[in-house]
Amino acid sequence: MRKGSLLLFLSVFLIAIVMKLASSAVYINEIELNPDGTDSGMEWIELYNDGPSQNLNDWYLQNKDGQNYSLSGNTINIIFFLDFLSNLDNVNQEIKLFDNNGILRDSSTTIDDEENDFRSWSRMPDGTGSFVFQDSTKGIPNEPPHISNKDSSPSCITSGANVSLSVEVSGICVEDVIFSVNINGNWLNYSGIFVSGNEYRVAIPSNILPNSQNIFWTVFVKDCFDSTFQDGTESFYVNSKTILSISPSNPDGLNSWYISKPFFTLTNDDAANIYYQWDSDDIFTYSGAFSLEDTPNNGNVTGGILELNYWSDVCSEVHIRKIIKTDFSAPSIKDPEPAENSLVVNNPRPLISAFLDELYQSNSGIDKHDTTMFIDGIEVNPKIEDVGSIDAEISYILNSDLSPGQHEIRVDAYDQAGRNSVKIWYFDISLNESIDFNVFYPINKIYNTKKIPFNITSSEVLSSIEYYNFNEKSPKWRSLCKNCEEFGFSKKKEKNLLEGENNITIKGISKYGQNSEKNILLFIESKQPKIIKFFPNKGFTNGNFWIEFFEDNPELLTLSYGNAQTGNRIKTFNLTDCIVDDDNTICEDLIELEDYHQQEIEYYFTIRDIANNTASTKTKFLLVDTVPPLVNEFEFTTDGSRVLFNILVEENNFKKASYIDHNENTPRARTLCTKLNEDSFCTKKISFPIGHHNLTISLEDKAGNKEILSDVNFDIV
Repeated sequence: MRKGSLLLFLSVFLIAIVMKLASSAVYINEIELNPDGTDSGMEWIELYNDGPSQNLNDWYLQNKDGQNYSLSGNTINIIFFLDFLSNLDNVNQEIKLFDNNGILRDSSTTIDDEENDFRSWSRMPDGTGSFVFQDSTKGIPNEPPHISNKDSSPSCITSGANVSLSVEVSGICVEDVIFSVNINGNWLNYSGIFVSGNEYRVAIPSNILPNSQNIFWTVFVKDCFDSTFQDGTESFYVNSKTILSISPSNPDGLNSWYISKPFFTLTNDDAANIYYQWDSDDIFTYSGAFSLEDTPNNGNVTGGILELNYWSDVCSEVHIRKIIKTDFSAPSIKDPEPAENSLVVNNPRPLISAFLDELYQSNSGIDKHDTTMFIDGIEVNPKIEDVGSIDAEISYILNSDLSPGQHEIRVDAYDQAGRNSVKIWYFDISLNESIDFNVFYPINKIYNTKKIPFNITSSEVLSSIEYYNFNEKSPKWRSLCKNCEEFGFSKKKEKNLLEGENNITIKGISKYGQNSEKNILLFIESKQPKIIKFFPNKGFTNGNFWIEFFEDNPELLTLSYGNAQTGNRIKTFNLTDCIVDDDNTICEDLIELEDYHQQEIEYYFTIRDIANNTASTKTKFLLVDTVPPLVNEFEFTTDGSRVLFNILVEENNFKKASYIDHNENTPRARTLCTKLNEDSFCTKKISFPIGHHNLTISLEDKAGNKEILSDVNFDIV
């Protein structure tokens, strides 16, 4: 065989040996040298395997004298013991374990056993620990499972809450972890669920736990050797939940509604304090039975749907919610039609109706099934429609004429709680009478919209209601409705009218030929005022304000100005003093701002027309400067045709200095300087033609204040 092939073979062989050794971990686990009574044939050795199942063919044990004990024909899963042995000395004994390759796998320390009893040498822990002389554990683990960290959660338990029990268990081949709970003297067992690591857990159903008791529990561990181990007993306390009792226990109205005030009692034997709260209102400490006296919105009088929350200081008990439905008032029958003791003219088929009001927003609501209507003692089948969530309207359209004279209407209204009320009213019918025609809208006023509401009623059904606007270019009668007794009440009705004046006549025409007219004069101003421009709009001000705007019918112009330091003020302009130019209005005024000198103010204009339409400028911020530039020194010198001007100016907001030479053919303003030097001088050298010169010098700041130097004269020769 070549050298390379030999090396490869040896490498593979050694790897196989190492893998085989690594795959099994068999140890000498327990040795009995001196059993109770006769030793010969009663000695034994126990092996422990913490790896996969291991076939022991050709494996053997050896005592200190070199005598071998064969293990062939056996397989070890976890624990295996070789029984009925002899020739194991009680003193200075050492046992060795060899595998099928003759490799030493384990050996004991040198041990002595001169005690003729049931104790043996055992490894603690199994397989890997040191040998300890203790009571024999032949065929089972040397160390029982370790049970620790038993716990119950939550830390504070109330009735109805699921309880979680947990424990940590470590040991050889744990097969089952049993949680045993004592419920009313009976022990109930639950198999633990493995969680992770060494932890097992179980949930105890809330419905089996009695209130106000200590519940005792323990843990049993069963291993694969059919051995069972138990740890000590633990306990947890189950606190009572707060219990609500209501008197009467069942609602005394229909559909779970109380129609008399209930009383409430709260109990919790484990609580120091019990609390309750109506809706999201104040919290009360329970001291005894209570009714609805503390409910919000006068619930003790009006009733309604109320939310009672109650809880205790036990385990931070979650608020328990109970809905209480109360209705202490019968429905109110309102707005009968035709009105009570009224006269219905020229309409033998009036609409019969009434509003069924449940009074309070959270009452039970109208029971449309049981509510009835009678006309002259005969029950009819009315239409009952919801109005909002709890109210209703009952109505009946006649299919035949009522005779002239008096008629009786009866309505029996029931609500969902079983309360009821009765209303009886009378009205009279008269035919061939003049009509009662009322125009409620429009009215004689100024409107700020072209869409004008029309609201018109009549004492009878009319063949038509019409209107005529004399201010239209081509006026004509326009129909509002036909075969109607009202317009604009049951449903909002609007008409587009003209900007400016509207002279309107509204006419009602009855089926019997009678007419009735109403005349209305109204004015429409629907356009918003329009601001064209305004001053000042940035920087500085000395009090000069003006605005230009477009508005045909202005009523009020104000200027709001000021600051938090000195206060805010309003200036109202006299509109008669303003100038109208090309349909635009210009208003100007000089406002006294000395109190705000060198302060920042904010201001805005507001315009309002006769219809209360308004427009405002954006708020602007300005620095107030009411003092003109101060000239502390002024001189000029001539040098030929050139003149040097030196003006010492005291001004923080300097804008410019300019002059006008009145001896020019066309005098005009010319700039001297637009800023001051570091010494606050305006210095400028200017050439002038030969002759006499008379100058006016103007110094202006950014707020518009000016200082004028007149009659500055000199000659150029």
